[in-house]
Amino acid sequence: MKNLKNLTLVILTYNRPRQIAKLVYEIISYSKKYKFNIIILDDSKNSTSEKYFKKIKKISTINFTYLKNKKNLGHDQNYVKGVKLSKTFYTWIIGDSTRIDINFFDKLPEILNYKNDLIILGAKNREYFLKKKTELNDKNLILENFAWYLSLLGSCIFSKKVTKDFKKINFSKFKNFPHLGLIFSKIYLRDIRIKIFKKPVISSFNKESYWLKDIFNVFLIDLSNSINNLPYYKNESKIAAVRNHSNYSKIFNFISLLILKSENYYNLKTFLSYKKNLKQFTNYNLISYLSILLLPTKLLKKSIDIYRSYKK
Repeated sequence: MKNLKNLTLVILTYNRPRQIAKLVYEIISYSKKYKFNIIILDDSKNSTSEKYFKKIKKISTINFTYLKNKKNLGHDQNYVKGVKLSKTFYTWIIGDSTRIDINFFDKLPEILNYKNDLIILGAKNREYFLKKKTELNDKNLILENFAWYLSLLGSCIFSKKVTKDFKKINFSKFKNFPHLGLIFSKIYLRDIRIKIFKKPVISSFNKESYWLKDIFNVFLIDLSNSINNLPYYKNESKIAAVRNHSNYSKIFNFISLLILKSENYYNLKTFLSYKKNLKQFTNYNLISYLSILLLPTKLLKKSIDIYRSYKK
């Protein structure tokens, strides 16, 4: 049986002790079976996860590395730390809310064959896109078609060909999206061999999102800045990449804005602040955007809660 000694799975965690414990519980037997490395980078402000993993270390026969940051690094620097600490040929960096189809580990030995440099993985509710015929020879088209997809943490595994010389990258230019800075900086400069695994591999545990309150700033400003800070790519391809994120993820469509309004994350001040960006990067419809603002927040929230209860 082939092993996965050439893989390091890096898990970034922040104040989610239950979820990180559940994630590790689900994959740890496969780590023993295939002998891949696990590194857990804890950026939490509390010690709950730290206490849990100290107990696990005492009773577990599985070799994993748990590191608690002495001071809070933030998501981006924690990600870069994961890249730095991985010593294997392949690295897979995920978040504590990432859920992996554990059957995928049985297929991985054949995929991580040193012939593939970037393995794009099917993600729940996104995998439909990977079934489309996409151009992998034109680097600008790769940016247009895959930047939105790869913005999802954990949606790819990459080789040392991608991480080589990562220290030369100024990750401060890629706020909230250091992985896009890493991946697309290398795609343009090197012959990165891409493999697409179309079946769903990752999904998400139910969780409260950290970025929801900043959704407009993260996906209209930070994402746009990150893409724009990539060297070499055509400007029109950069704009298309950001637009494709809005269009394919549906993050700012009518239904999403209704939900954001119900949670007080979308209001007139928000609309006016991001109007220019919404026009540039979304399927902007002034009537729809303004009509949502006229809906009473409390009534809207109650209606959405009733609908969700019904769907369960």
